[in-house]
Amino acid sequence: MKQHISLSITASGALLALLLSSCSLDRTPQNSITAENAFRTEKELNTTTMSIQYGVFNMFDTSYAMDVAGDLTDELTSGEDAKNWSPAAIDGDWKKLYTTIFEANLLLENIHRTEELSEDRVNFHRGQALFAKGLAYLMLVQRFGDAIITTSTDNHQPYPVSPAMSVIDEAIKAGEEAFAILPPFQELRLYGSSRPTTKQFASKGAAALLAHAYSWKGSIIDLYGYQGDSKAAYQKAVEYASQIIDGKTGSYALYDTPQELSDALSNSEGANIESIFVIGFDKHRYDYAASPNKSSEYVSWPLNETAIPSDISFKTPSRIYLSTIQKMYPDESDGRRSAYFHDLSDPANTVDGVTYARMNKYHTAIYIPNEFSEFGKDFNTIDANLDLWRLGGIILLRAENYAKLGNEAAAVKDLNRIRERAGAALYPAAQDTKGVQYAVFKERERELIYECSYRYYDIIRNGLDYIHGELQGVFNTLTLQDIKDGALVLPIPPDARGEGNRNTLLIQKTYWARFGK
Repeated sequence: MKQHISLSITASGALLALLLSSCSLDRTPQNSITAENAFRTEKELNTTTMSIQYGVFNMFDTSYAMDVAGDLTDELTSGEDAKNWSPAAIDGDWKKLYTTIFEANLLLENIHRTEELSEDRVNFHRGQALFAKGLAYLMLVQRFGDAIITTSTDNHQPYPVSPAMSVIDEAIKAGEEAFAILPPFQELRLYGSSRPTTKQFASKGAAALLAHAYSWKGSIIDLYGYQGDSKAAYQKAVEYASQIIDGKTGSYALYDTPQELSDALSNSEGANIESIFVIGFDKHRYDYAASPNKSSEYVSWPLNETAIPSDISFKTPSRIYLSTIQKMYPDESDGRRSAYFHDLSDPANTVDGVTYARMNKYHTAIYIPNEFSEFGKDFNTIDANLDLWRLGGIILLRAENYAKLGNEAAAVKDLNRIRERAGAALYPAAQDTKGVQYAVFKERERELIYECSYRYYDIIRNGLDYIHGELQGVFNTLTLQDIKDGALVLPIPPDARGEGNRNTLLIQKTYWARFGK
Protein backbone atom coordinates (compact mmCIF):
# COMPACT_ATOMS: atom_id res chain seq x y z
CA MET A 1 0.00 0.00 0.00
CA LYS A 2 2.01 3.00 -1.18
CA GLN A 3 1.24 6.22 0.66
CA HIS A 4 2.13 9.49 -1.02
CA ILE A 5 2.50 12.54 1.18
CA SER A 6 2.56 16.05 -0.21
CA LEU A 7 3.38 18.78 2.31
CA SER A 8 3.25 22.36 1.16
CA ILE A 9 3.15 25.71 2.93
CA THR A 10 0.57 28.28 1.86
CA ALA A 11 0.10 31.86 3.02
CA SER A 12 -2.40 30.67 5.61
CA GLY A 13 -0.18 27.91 7.02
CA ALA A 14 0.48 24.24 6.46
CA LEU A 15 -1.62 22.22 4.06
CA LEU A 16 -1.48 18.45 4.16
CA ALA A 17 -2.69 16.41 1.19
CA LEU A 18 -2.62 12.65 1.49
CA LEU A 19 -3.30 10.25 -1.33
CA LEU A 20 -3.43 6.55 -0.58
CA SER A 21 -3.74 3.41 -2.61
CA SER A 22 -3.71 -0.09 -1.16
CA CYS A 23 -0.69 -1.55 -2.89
CA SER A 24 1.99 -1.80 -0.22
CA LEU A 25 2.30 0.08 3.01
CA ASP A 26 5.18 2.43 2.40
CA ARG A 27 5.66 6.15 1.96
CA THR A 28 7.14 8.21 -0.85
CA PRO A 29 7.74 11.95 -0.25
CA GLN A 30 6.62 14.07 -3.21
CA ASN A 31 8.77 17.15 -2.59
CA SER A 32 11.41 18.58 -0.30
CA ILE A 33 8.98 20.01 2.24
CA THR A 34 9.30 17.88 5.36
CA ALA A 35 7.41 17.23 8.56
CA GLU A 36 9.88 19.39 10.45
CA ASN A 37 8.39 22.58 9.00
CA ALA A 38 4.79 21.38 8.63
CA PHE A 39 4.02 21.09 12.35
CA ARG A 40 5.66 24.23 13.71
CA THR A 41 2.52 25.97 14.98
CA GLU A 42 -0.81 24.73 16.28
CA LYS A 43 -2.47 26.19 13.21
CA GLU A 44 -0.34 23.92 11.02
CA LEU A 45 -0.84 20.97 13.38
CA ASN A 46 -4.58 21.56 13.26
CA THR A 47 -4.55 20.99 9.50
CA THR A 48 -3.62 17.36 10.14
CA THR A 49 -6.15 17.05 12.96
CA MET A 50 -8.91 18.24 10.62
CA SER A 51 -7.66 15.89 7.93
CA ILE A 52 -8.01 13.03 10.43
CA GLN A 53 -11.55 14.21 11.12
CA TYR A 54 -12.31 14.10 7.41
CA GLY A 55 -10.87 10.59 7.28
CA VAL A 56 -13.13 9.43 10.11
CA PHE A 57 -16.12 10.88 8.27
CA ASN A 58 -15.24 8.87 5.17
CA MET A 59 -14.55 5.54 6.87
CA PHE A 60 -18.23 4.66 7.13
CA ASP A 61 -19.09 4.26 3.46
CA THR A 62 -16.90 1.21 2.82
CA SER A 63 -18.81 -1.65 4.48
CA TYR A 64 -21.67 -2.05 2.00
CA ALA A 65 -21.72 -5.86 1.91
CA MET A 66 -21.85 -6.27 5.69
CA ASP A 67 -24.41 -3.50 6.07
CA VAL A 68 -26.71 -5.08 3.50
CA ALA A 69 -26.22 -8.60 4.87
CA GLY A 70 -27.17 -7.54 8.37
CA ASP A 71 -29.82 -4.89 7.81
CA LEU A 72 -33.45 -5.78 8.35
CA THR A 73 -34.99 -5.64 4.89
CA ASP A 74 -37.69 -7.68 3.16
CA GLU A 75 -37.16 -6.20 -0.31
CA LEU A 76 -34.16 -4.60 -1.95
CA THR A 77 -34.00 -2.79 -5.26
CA SER A 78 -30.41 -3.99 -5.50
CA GLY A 79 -27.96 -5.82 -3.27
CA GLU A 80 -29.74 -9.16 -2.88
CA ASP A 81 -26.55 -11.02 -3.83
CA ALA A 82 -24.66 -9.22 -1.06
CA LYS A 83 -27.45 -9.96 1.42
CA ASN A 84 -27.14 -13.65 0.56
CA TRP A 85 -23.32 -13.36 0.82
CA SER A 86 -22.85 -14.62 -2.72
CA PRO A 87 -19.06 -14.67 -3.26
CA ALA A 88 -19.19 -12.83 -6.57
CA ALA A 89 -20.84 -9.85 -4.83
CA ILE A 90 -18.43 -9.57 -1.90
CA ASP A 91 -15.43 -7.27 -2.11
CA GLY A 92 -13.64 -5.13 0.42
CA ASP A 93 -11.75 -1.86 0.48
CA TRP A 94 -9.49 -0.77 3.30
CA LYS A 95 -7.85 2.30 1.73
CA LYS A 96 -9.78 4.87 3.76
CA LEU A 97 -9.11 3.05 7.01
CA TYR A 98 -5.39 2.96 6.38
CA THR A 99 -5.40 6.58 5.22
CA THR A 100 -6.79 7.58 8.59
CA ILE A 101 -4.30 5.39 10.47
CA PHE A 102 -1.43 6.88 8.48
CA GLU A 103 -2.49 10.45 9.19
CA ALA A 104 -3.02 9.65 12.87
CA ASN A 105 0.49 8.18 13.06
CA LEU A 106 1.87 11.19 11.20
CA LEU A 107 0.46 13.52 13.84
CA LEU A 108 1.55 11.34 16.76
CA GLU A 109 5.10 11.13 15.41
CA ASN A 110 5.44 14.86 14.79
CA ILE A 111 3.39 16.73 17.39
CA HIS A 112 6.54 17.21 19.47
CA ARG A 113 7.70 19.62 16.75
CA THR A 114 4.86 22.05 17.46
CA GLU A 115 6.08 25.09 19.35
CA GLU A 116 4.44 26.55 22.47
CA LEU A 117 1.78 23.87 22.74
CA SER A 118 0.32 23.50 26.23
CA GLU A 119 -0.34 20.09 27.74
CA ASP A 120 -4.09 20.35 27.27
CA ARG A 121 -3.64 21.25 23.58
CA VAL A 122 -1.23 18.33 23.12
CA ASN A 123 -3.83 16.07 24.71
CA PHE A 124 -6.59 17.37 22.44
CA HIS A 125 -4.71 16.75 19.19
CA ARG A 126 -3.15 13.47 20.33
CA GLY A 127 -6.52 12.33 21.63
CA GLN A 128 -8.22 12.91 18.28
CA ALA A 129 -5.47 10.98 16.47
CA LEU A 130 -5.43 8.09 18.94
CA PHE A 131 -9.21 7.76 18.91
CA ALA A 132 -9.32 7.76 15.10
CA LYS A 133 -6.55 5.16 14.98
CA GLY A 134 -8.36 2.95 17.50
CA LEU A 135 -11.65 3.26 15.64
CA ALA A 136 -9.99 2.42 12.32
CA TYR A 137 -8.38 -0.72 13.74
CA LEU A 138 -11.68 -1.78 15.31
CA MET A 139 -13.36 -1.41 11.92
CA LEU A 140 -10.50 -3.30 10.25
CA VAL A 141 -10.81 -6.29 12.56
CA GLN A 142 -14.59 -6.32 12.27
CA ARG A 143 -14.51 -6.15 8.47
CA PHE A 144 -11.33 -8.06 7.62
CA GLY A 145 -10.32 -10.08 10.68
CA ASP A 146 -6.58 -10.53 10.18
CA ALA A 147 -5.23 -7.23 8.83
CA ILE A 148 -2.10 -5.14 8.52
CA ILE A 149 -0.77 -3.26 11.54
CA THR A 150 1.45 -0.41 10.45
CA THR A 151 4.34 0.94 12.49
CA SER A 152 6.26 4.13 11.68
CA THR A 153 5.27 6.27 8.71
CA ASP A 154 8.94 6.04 7.75
CA ASN A 155 8.79 2.26 7.37
CA HIS A 156 9.00 1.69 3.62
CA GLN A 157 8.82 -2.09 3.76
CA PRO A 158 5.76 -4.19 2.87
CA TYR A 159 3.76 -5.51 5.80
CA PRO A 160 2.22 -8.96 6.27
CA VAL A 161 -1.18 -9.31 7.87
CA SER A 162 -1.34 -9.65 11.64
CA PRO A 163 -3.74 -11.96 13.50
CA ALA A 164 -7.15 -10.58 14.38
CA MET A 165 -6.33 -10.69 18.10
CA SER A 166 -3.34 -8.42 17.50
CA VAL A 167 -5.47 -6.02 15.47
CA ILE A 168 -8.14 -5.73 18.17
CA ASP A 169 -5.41 -5.23 20.78
CA GLU A 170 -4.04 -2.39 18.63
CA ALA A 171 -7.51 -0.79 18.64
CA ILE A 172 -7.74 -1.17 22.41
CA LYS A 173 -4.25 0.24 22.99
CA ALA A 174 -4.99 3.39 20.99
CA GLY A 175 -8.45 3.73 22.51
CA GLU A 176 -7.14 3.47 26.07
CA GLU A 177 -4.48 6.10 25.39
CA ALA A 178 -7.16 8.41 24.00
CA PHE A 179 -9.49 7.75 26.93
CA ALA A 180 -6.74 8.61 29.42
CA ILE A 181 -6.05 12.09 28.04
CA LEU A 182 -9.34 13.35 26.60
CA PRO A 183 -11.77 15.46 28.64
CA PRO A 184 -15.56 15.12 28.61
CA PHE A 185 -17.19 16.53 25.47
CA GLN A 186 -18.49 19.55 27.37
CA GLU A 187 -14.87 20.56 28.13
CA LEU A 188 -13.44 20.08 24.62
CA ARG A 189 -11.92 23.12 22.97
CA LEU A 190 -10.90 23.24 19.32
CA TYR A 191 -8.09 25.26 17.80
CA GLY A 192 -8.73 28.90 18.65
CA SER A 193 -10.65 27.91 21.82
CA SER A 194 -13.96 27.45 20.02
CA ARG A 195 -16.28 24.71 21.21
CA PRO A 196 -17.15 21.85 18.85
CA THR A 197 -20.64 22.00 17.38
CA THR A 198 -20.75 18.28 16.62
CA LYS A 199 -19.93 15.20 18.64
CA GLN A 200 -17.74 13.95 15.81
CA PHE A 201 -14.81 15.11 17.94
CA ALA A 202 -13.55 12.44 20.32
CA SER A 203 -13.93 13.02 24.05
CA LYS A 204 -13.90 10.96 27.25
CA GLY A 205 -16.86 9.22 25.61
CA ALA A 206 -14.13 7.21 23.87
CA ALA A 207 -15.09 4.72 26.55
CA ALA A 208 -17.77 3.65 24.05
CA LEU A 209 -15.04 2.65 21.59
CA LEU A 210 -13.42 0.54 24.29
CA ALA A 211 -16.72 -1.05 25.35
CA HIS A 212 -17.26 -2.15 21.75
CA ALA A 213 -13.63 -3.21 21.25
CA TYR A 214 -13.58 -5.39 24.35
CA SER A 215 -16.98 -6.84 23.42
CA TRP A 216 -15.57 -7.77 20.03
CA LYS A 217 -12.42 -9.24 21.57
CA GLY A 218 -14.38 -11.53 23.87
CA SER A 219 -16.72 -12.60 21.10
CA ILE A 220 -13.99 -13.60 18.64
CA ILE A 221 -12.19 -15.55 21.35
CA ASP A 222 -15.40 -17.53 21.86
CA LEU A 223 -16.35 -17.86 18.19
CA TYR A 224 -12.97 -18.65 16.67
CA GLY A 225 -11.41 -20.40 19.64
CA TYR A 226 -8.58 -17.86 19.84
CA GLN A 227 -6.30 -18.01 22.84
CA GLY A 228 -7.40 -15.55 25.49
CA ASP A 229 -9.85 -14.90 28.32
CA SER A 230 -13.21 -13.94 26.86
CA LYS A 231 -14.74 -13.39 30.31
CA ALA A 232 -12.05 -10.86 31.17
CA ALA A 233 -12.78 -9.03 27.91
CA TYR A 234 -16.53 -8.97 28.62
CA GLN A 235 -15.83 -7.62 32.10
CA LYS A 236 -13.71 -4.80 30.64
CA ALA A 237 -16.56 -4.01 28.23
CA VAL A 238 -18.92 -3.74 31.21
CA GLU A 239 -16.47 -1.44 33.01
CA TYR A 240 -16.09 0.97 30.11
CA ALA A 241 -19.83 0.99 29.37
CA SER A 242 -20.44 1.72 33.05
CA GLN A 243 -18.12 4.73 32.87
CA ILE A 244 -20.57 6.27 30.41
CA ILE A 245 -23.80 5.05 32.01
CA ASP A 246 -22.71 6.24 35.47
CA GLY A 247 -21.90 9.74 34.19
CA LYS A 248 -18.14 9.51 34.69
CA THR A 249 -17.25 10.46 31.10
CA GLY A 250 -19.57 13.42 30.58
CA SER A 251 -23.23 14.34 30.56
CA TYR A 252 -25.37 11.85 28.63
CA ALA A 253 -29.01 11.03 29.35
CA LEU A 254 -31.89 9.04 27.93
CA TYR A 255 -34.83 10.91 26.49
CA ASP A 256 -38.07 10.21 28.31
CA THR A 257 -39.85 8.78 25.27
CA PRO A 258 -39.00 7.27 21.88
CA GLN A 259 -40.71 10.24 20.21
CA GLU A 260 -38.38 12.70 21.93
CA LEU A 261 -35.44 10.59 20.80
CA SER A 262 -36.77 10.49 17.25
CA ASP A 263 -37.18 14.26 17.24
CA ALA A 264 -33.57 14.71 18.37
CA LEU A 265 -32.26 12.25 15.79
CA SER A 266 -34.15 14.19 13.10
CA ASN A 267 -32.25 17.43 13.72
CA SER A 268 -28.59 17.32 12.70
CA GLU A 269 -27.87 20.66 14.36
CA GLY A 270 -29.65 19.97 17.63
CA ALA A 271 -28.05 19.19 20.98
CA ASN A 272 -28.81 15.48 21.32
CA ILE A 273 -28.40 14.56 25.00
CA GLU A 274 -28.23 10.85 24.19
CA SER A 275 -25.54 10.98 21.48
CA ILE A 276 -21.99 10.04 22.43
CA PHE A 277 -20.20 10.05 19.07
CA VAL A 278 -21.62 10.93 15.67
CA ILE A 279 -20.53 11.30 12.08
CA GLY A 280 -21.84 14.79 11.59
CA PHE A 281 -23.95 16.06 8.70
CA ASP A 282 -23.12 19.59 7.51
CA LYS A 283 -26.19 20.34 5.43
CA HIS A 284 -24.88 23.82 4.62
CA ARG A 285 -21.66 22.62 3.05
CA TYR A 286 -23.08 22.51 -0.46
CA ASP A 287 -26.49 22.36 -2.12
CA TYR A 288 -26.61 18.61 -2.66
CA ALA A 289 -24.99 17.52 0.61
CA ALA A 290 -26.24 14.11 1.68
CA SER A 291 -26.57 12.80 5.20
CA PRO A 292 -24.01 10.14 6.17
CA ASN A 293 -27.00 8.30 7.65
CA LYS A 294 -28.06 5.65 5.13
CA SER A 295 -31.68 5.62 6.31
CA SER A 296 -32.52 7.78 3.29
CA GLU A 297 -32.72 4.41 1.54
CA TYR A 298 -35.87 3.64 3.58
CA VAL A 299 -37.62 6.96 2.93
CA SER A 300 -40.99 6.88 1.16
CA TRP A 301 -44.29 8.73 1.22
CA PRO A 302 -45.40 10.65 3.27
CA LEU A 303 -41.97 11.68 4.61
CA ASN A 304 -41.00 12.26 1.00
CA GLU A 305 -43.54 14.89 0.00
CA THR A 306 -42.67 14.48 -3.68
CA ALA A 307 -43.76 10.82 -3.68
CA ILE A 308 -47.09 9.05 -3.71
CA PRO A 309 -47.90 5.91 -1.67
CA SER A 310 -47.49 3.51 -4.57
CA ASP A 311 -43.96 4.77 -5.31
CA ILE A 312 -42.50 2.69 -2.51
CA SER A 313 -41.87 -0.40 -4.64
CA PHE A 314 -39.61 1.42 -7.09
CA LYS A 315 -38.47 4.64 -5.37
CA THR A 316 -37.48 3.21 -1.98
CA PRO A 317 -34.33 1.04 -2.25
CA SER A 318 -34.82 -0.80 1.07
CA ARG A 319 -38.28 -1.90 2.20
CA ILE A 320 -39.75 -3.66 5.25
CA TYR A 321 -43.10 -5.39 5.54
CA LEU A 322 -45.67 -4.46 8.16
CA SER A 323 -45.70 -8.10 9.31
CA THR A 324 -41.97 -7.89 10.07
CA ILE A 325 -42.43 -4.82 12.24
CA GLN A 326 -45.45 -6.25 14.02
CA LYS A 327 -43.37 -9.31 14.90
CA MET A 328 -40.44 -7.15 16.01
CA TYR A 329 -42.60 -4.93 18.22
CA PRO A 330 -45.25 -7.28 19.62
CA ASP A 331 -46.48 -4.78 22.25
CA GLU A 332 -48.91 -2.23 20.87
CA SER A 333 -47.94 -0.04 23.83
CA ASP A 334 -44.33 0.13 22.55
CA GLY A 335 -43.83 3.81 21.70
CA ARG A 336 -41.22 2.96 19.06
CA ARG A 337 -44.00 1.68 16.79
CA SER A 338 -45.40 5.20 16.40
CA ALA A 339 -42.10 7.10 16.81
CA TYR A 340 -40.06 5.08 14.32
CA PHE A 341 -42.76 4.39 11.68
CA HIS A 342 -45.53 6.18 9.84
CA ASP A 343 -49.01 5.17 11.02
CA LEU A 344 -48.92 1.39 10.75
CA SER A 345 -52.70 1.23 10.26
CA ASP A 346 -52.74 3.57 7.23
CA PRO A 347 -54.43 1.75 4.30
CA ALA A 348 -52.00 3.54 1.96
CA ASN A 349 -49.24 1.28 3.28
CA THR A 350 -50.61 -1.50 1.07
CA VAL A 351 -49.31 -1.43 -2.50
CA ASP A 352 -50.09 -4.17 -5.03
CA GLY A 353 -51.20 -6.51 -2.26
CA VAL A 354 -48.08 -5.96 -0.12
CA THR A 355 -48.34 -4.01 3.14
CA TYR A 356 -45.21 -2.10 4.09
CA ALA A 357 -44.00 -0.32 7.21
CA ARG A 358 -42.75 3.16 6.32
CA MET A 359 -39.72 4.53 8.16
CA ASN A 360 -40.30 7.72 10.17
CA LYS A 361 -37.55 7.52 12.80
CA TYR A 362 -35.76 10.32 10.95
CA HIS A 363 -38.66 12.53 9.96
CA THR A 364 -37.13 15.75 8.64
CA ALA A 365 -36.59 15.71 4.88
CA ILE A 366 -34.31 18.02 2.92
CA TYR A 367 -35.28 19.03 -0.60
CA ILE A 368 -33.57 20.57 -3.60
CA PRO A 369 -35.48 23.25 -5.53
CA ASN A 370 -36.57 22.07 -9.00
CA GLU A 371 -38.74 24.40 -11.03
CA PHE A 372 -39.48 21.63 -13.52
CA SER A 373 -40.93 19.28 -10.89
CA GLU A 374 -44.67 19.33 -10.24
CA PHE A 375 -43.81 19.80 -6.56
CA GLY A 376 -41.23 22.52 -7.22
CA LYS A 377 -38.62 20.42 -5.43
CA ASP A 378 -36.88 17.04 -5.34
CA PHE A 379 -36.19 14.92 -2.27
CA ASN A 380 -32.48 14.95 -1.45
CA THR A 381 -31.77 13.45 1.97
CA ILE A 382 -32.76 13.36 5.63
CA ASP A 383 -31.64 15.91 8.20
CA ALA A 384 -29.73 13.48 10.39
CA ASN A 385 -26.27 12.73 11.66
CA LEU A 386 -25.00 9.17 11.76
CA ASP A 387 -25.09 8.26 15.45
CA LEU A 388 -22.33 5.74 15.91
CA TRP A 389 -22.94 5.42 19.65
CA ARG A 390 -25.66 6.73 21.92
CA LEU A 391 -26.55 6.00 25.51
CA GLY A 392 -29.44 3.63 24.76
CA GLY A 393 -27.17 1.42 22.67
CA ILE A 394 -24.41 1.42 25.31
CA ILE A 395 -26.89 0.35 28.00
CA LEU A 396 -27.93 -2.60 25.85
CA LEU A 397 -24.30 -3.41 25.00
CA ARG A 398 -23.58 -3.63 28.71
CA ALA A 399 -26.62 -5.88 29.11
CA GLU A 400 -25.23 -8.18 26.40
CA ASN A 401 -21.90 -8.45 28.20
CA TYR A 402 -23.58 -9.00 31.55
CA ALA A 403 -25.55 -11.87 29.98
CA LYS A 404 -22.36 -13.43 28.61
CA LEU A 405 -20.81 -13.18 32.07
CA GLY A 406 -23.79 -15.00 33.56
CA ASN A 407 -25.02 -11.96 35.49
CA GLU A 408 -28.60 -12.19 34.24
CA ALA A 409 -30.04 -9.94 36.96
CA ALA A 410 -27.84 -7.03 35.86
CA ALA A 411 -28.55 -7.75 32.19
CA VAL A 412 -32.31 -7.72 32.80
CA LYS A 413 -32.06 -4.44 34.71
CA ASP A 414 -30.38 -2.76 31.73
CA LEU A 415 -32.74 -4.42 29.26
CA ASN A 416 -35.79 -3.26 31.17
CA ARG A 417 -34.48 0.29 31.41
CA ILE A 418 -34.81 0.55 27.63
CA ARG A 419 -38.12 -1.32 27.52
CA GLU A 420 -39.55 0.91 30.24
CA ARG A 421 -38.57 4.03 28.26
CA ALA A 422 -40.32 2.54 25.22
CA GLY A 423 -43.45 1.58 27.13
CA ALA A 424 -42.95 -2.09 26.21
CA ALA A 425 -43.61 -5.12 28.40
CA LEU A 426 -40.74 -5.75 30.79
CA TYR A 427 -38.66 -8.92 30.78
CA PRO A 428 -39.79 -11.65 30.99
CA ALA A 429 -42.52 -10.99 28.44
CA ALA A 430 -44.43 -13.33 26.13
CA GLN A 431 -41.83 -13.01 23.36
CA ASP A 432 -38.90 -13.83 25.67
CA THR A 433 -38.64 -17.57 25.06
CA LYS A 434 -34.91 -17.91 24.29
CA GLY A 435 -33.24 -16.45 27.35
CA VAL A 436 -31.79 -13.11 28.39
CA GLN A 437 -28.95 -12.89 25.86
CA TYR A 438 -31.30 -13.35 22.92
CA ALA A 439 -33.79 -10.91 24.45
CA VAL A 440 -31.03 -8.29 24.62
CA PHE A 441 -30.05 -8.98 21.00
CA LYS A 442 -33.65 -8.48 19.86
CA GLU A 443 -33.95 -5.33 21.96
CA ARG A 444 -30.90 -3.83 20.27
CA GLU A 445 -32.58 -4.72 16.98
CA ARG A 446 -35.73 -2.85 18.02
CA GLU A 447 -34.01 0.11 19.62
CA LEU A 448 -31.29 0.72 17.01
CA ILE A 449 -33.17 -0.02 13.79
CA TYR A 450 -32.00 2.28 10.95
CA GLU A 451 -28.98 3.39 13.00
CA CYS A 452 -25.49 2.76 11.63
CA SER A 453 -26.06 -0.82 10.43
CA TYR A 454 -25.15 -2.39 13.79
CA ARG A 455 -26.98 -5.63 13.18
CA TYR A 456 -24.33 -7.63 11.29
CA TYR A 457 -21.77 -7.05 14.02
CA ASP A 458 -24.33 -7.75 16.75
CA ILE A 459 -25.04 -11.11 15.14
CA ILE A 460 -21.36 -12.05 14.85
CA ARG A 461 -20.72 -11.06 18.48
CA ASN A 462 -23.45 -13.42 19.65
CA GLY A 463 -22.11 -16.54 17.95
CA LEU A 464 -22.79 -19.36 15.54
CA ASP A 465 -26.47 -19.93 16.34
CA TYR A 466 -27.22 -16.28 15.58
CA ILE A 467 -25.21 -16.42 12.35
CA HIS A 468 -27.27 -19.40 11.17
CA GLY A 469 -30.59 -18.06 12.44
CA GLU A 470 -30.50 -14.29 11.88
CA LEU A 471 -28.76 -14.01 8.49
CA GLN A 472 -29.71 -15.58 5.17
CA GLY A 473 -28.27 -17.19 2.07
CA VAL A 474 -24.78 -18.64 2.42
CA PHE A 475 -24.70 -17.82 6.13
CA ASN A 476 -27.25 -20.55 6.88
CA THR A 477 -24.84 -23.29 5.77
CA LEU A 478 -21.47 -21.97 6.93
CA THR A 479 -19.48 -24.43 9.02
CA LEU A 480 -17.24 -23.41 11.87
CA GLN A 481 -14.28 -24.27 9.63
CA ASP A 482 -15.63 -21.91 6.94
CA ILE A 483 -15.78 -19.20 9.57
CA LYS A 484 -12.23 -19.89 10.74
CA ASP A 485 -11.16 -19.75 7.07
CA GLY A 486 -12.50 -16.18 6.81
CA ALA A 487 -16.11 -16.52 5.61
CA LEU A 488 -17.53 -13.82 7.92
CA VAL A 489 -15.05 -11.13 6.97
CA LEU A 490 -14.24 -9.46 3.68
CA PRO A 491 -11.52 -10.75 1.34
CA ILE A 492 -8.24 -8.89 1.15
CA PRO A 493 -8.91 -6.09 -1.36
CA PRO A 494 -7.99 -6.98 -4.94
CA ASP A 495 -5.79 -3.94 -5.49
CA ALA A 496 -3.74 -4.91 -2.42
CA ARG A 497 -2.74 -8.15 -4.12
CA GLY A 498 -3.01 -7.23 -7.78
CA GLU A 499 -0.48 -7.72 -10.55
CA GLY A 500 2.59 -5.58 -10.08
CA ASN A 501 1.87 -5.00 -6.39
CA ARG A 502 5.02 -4.62 -4.35
CA ASN A 503 3.55 -6.32 -1.27
CA THR A 504 3.98 -10.02 -1.92
CA LEU A 505 3.38 -10.86 1.75
CA LEU A 506 -0.41 -10.68 1.54
CA ILE A 507 -2.10 -14.05 1.18
CA GLN A 508 -5.82 -14.26 0.49
CA LYS A 509 -8.02 -15.78 3.18
CA THR A 510 -8.62 -19.49 2.58
CA TYR A 511 -12.39 -19.18 2.25
CA TRP A 512 -12.25 -16.44 -0.38
CA ALA A 513 -9.37 -18.03 -2.29
CA ARG A 514 -11.77 -20.88 -3.11
CA PHE A 515 -13.77 -18.43 -5.20
CA GLY A 516 -10.82 -16.87 -6.99
CA LYS A 517 -10.65 -13.72 -4.87
